[in-house]
Amino acid sequence: MKNVARVVLSLVLIAVVAMPLTAQEKKGKKKAPQAGAAALVLKRLEKAELTDEQVAKVKELAAAVQEKLNAARAKAELTDEQKAAMKTAREAGKKQDEIDAVAKLTDDQKAALKEAREIQAGLMKEVAALLTAEQKEKAELKIGQQKGGGKKGGGKKKQADTE
Repeated sequence: MKNVARVVLSLVLIAVVAMPLTAQEKKGKKKAPQAGAAALVLKRLEKAELTDEQVAKVKELAAAVQEKLNAARAKAELTDEQKAAMKTAREAGKKQDEIDAVAKLTDDQKAALKEAREIQAGLMKEVAALLTAEQKEKAELKIGQQKGGGKKGGGKKKQADTE
């Protein structure tokens, strides 16, 4: 009987010690930060073979807008379901209006995400000014032309080239 009590007591002690550890792991995974603006920009520019000086300047520019970008994204208050729907629609090549519709965004959410996109576009314009024409070509960087065709009328020529 004493052995059974010891085993039970040992298991309870192990469970008490392990629960906070597993809670911290889950908490850490759930709160994993989004990739910073600098990391996203640098990833997009991998092929451009930036100099160390350019990388430092990109990080500086991105750090300057990171807080505004985070605030705009937070203002959107997207649910996990909306984020998943947007990701799926984006991967399927949908245009921004279609992505917004699939995610069932409110007007406030649309406005907040538009603000975030404008901040990102401004950052990319500043970064593009740092690059040589050759680097822009290598990175396939075309400011104002996104995957969905870019600004109104901007995608027509590109579509004709691909056909």
